[in-house]
Amino acid sequence: MRIIIIGAGVTGLAVAWKLAKDHEVVILEKRKVIGGIATTFKHQDFLLDFGPHKIYSLIPGILDEMKALLGDEATVIPKTSGVIIDGKRLDYPIKFTDLFLKLSPLTSFKLMFGFGIAFLLSFVNRKTPVSYADYFRKNFGVPAYNLVFKPIADKSWGNPENLTAELAQKRVPFDGIFKLIKSMVMKDNKLSAENFYYPRQGFIRMSEIMLDHVTNNKGHLMLDAEVKNFSIENNKITSVEFQHEGKLKKLNADYVVSSAPITAMPAMFNAPPEVMNAASELKFRSLLLVYVLVNKPKVMQDVWTFVPDKNFIFQRVSEQKNFSQQMGPENQTVLIAEIMCDYNDGLWNAPDAELYSKVISDLTKGKFVNEGEASGFYILKVKNIYPVYEIGYKERLSKVLGFTDKFENFITLGRLGLFNYNNTDHCVDMAIWASNHIRSKKPISDWLETRKRFDEYVIVD
Repeated sequence: MRIIIIGAGVTGLAVAWKLAKDHEVVILEKRKVIGGIATTFKHQDFLLDFGPHKIYSLIPGILDEMKALLGDEATVIPKTSGVIIDGKRLDYPIKFTDLFLKLSPLTSFKLMFGFGIAFLLSFVNRKTPVSYADYFRKNFGVPAYNLVFKPIADKSWGNPENLTAELAQKRVPFDGIFKLIKSMVMKDNKLSAENFYYPRQGFIRMSEIMLDHVTNNKGHLMLDAEVKNFSIENNKITSVEFQHEGKLKKLNADYVVSSAPITAMPAMFNAPPEVMNAASELKFRSLLLVYVLVNKPKVMQDVWTFVPDKNFIFQRVSEQKNFSQQMGPENQTVLIAEIMCDYNDGLWNAPDAELYSKVISDLTKGKFVNEGEASGFYILKVKNIYPVYEIGYKERLSKVLGFTDKFENFITLGRLGLFNYNNTDHCVDMAIWASNHIRSKKPISDWLETRKRFDEYVIVD
């Protein structure tokens, strides 16, 4: 059986890794590199990731799978992360005592008063929250929403009144202040991992090792291979047409697995207009990564720090060498400032010098660096990588999936392929379930039932 996999990110490579021992696998990757957004590249003397990545999971068996794959390349990293609130750095997850000891008395009072009001109103307001804003105001109070959760949403995904409560639950899976306080006191790992694993030579190693397993068996990879359309007979894909190194080519297929954006799929199937329209209304956010070279061996105590404050251009800062000392020279380091935006908006189109000027100003203001310590920068733009859970998105997604699910030998999965806000471990979990389904030769209805479990994923920072 020939299985064609679209996309050589973690999801696509994990499917190939699991299937290549027993089946012919062909991976078609549009770009000229593997890894998707979990890749690593070289800049001057540094190895740099597309922002911070970690190997960790609450899903039974998945962490063991990833550790076994990496072998002795995996190193344990103590996860020290922070969040800047009201100008103060607090540990993340936030310790309950820090709300009193590190914030100003007025801010602490407002938060606690808001918590109390939210708790009392919970006995009266039994409505299920519809929006992200509803969820946080109801469960944690207006002051906490205005101080932390609203600015996070504004900077990351857009207007919180238009975002679903589902997104809020993925980020903070506690529907009430006392459950959250209990998790703070008990150090619940639903919020954050105490340790995680990381490959010493960059996150790309996970993809490279999976690819080695694939090519050492019955699989191979084609880079610069952009899929154009599918040939269909009797609700099955019979072949895949793609542009490869400037030439139009075609491969027969017994099964197709796609981790490409779900928004691109209807065109490949020549779907009817209503499906194409639904796909076009699914929105993604894009990412600007501003890498700042600093003439110091180390800058941050955290592996990453969240910055919800609207007065800062970025929403998170990380230090690459805090993941592995092998990622750069001894006497220099790199900070990575993440800025989420819409593709082709003002931020996306801003001149590099203007972006850097704002980032370095905010890094200095936030006391990440001192004036004169930065020695250069590099900016990377990554288009459409974060699904936006706007109210009504599920209806649009259901219309698209309702069409693609008609094809018995086609599976779409991954963050982009299922429009599912997830992490690396979730992608590996999806891939294992998908490969097991393909081996089983069960009908597509079995896969659709399996797919429901992916809606339960929770983001662990």
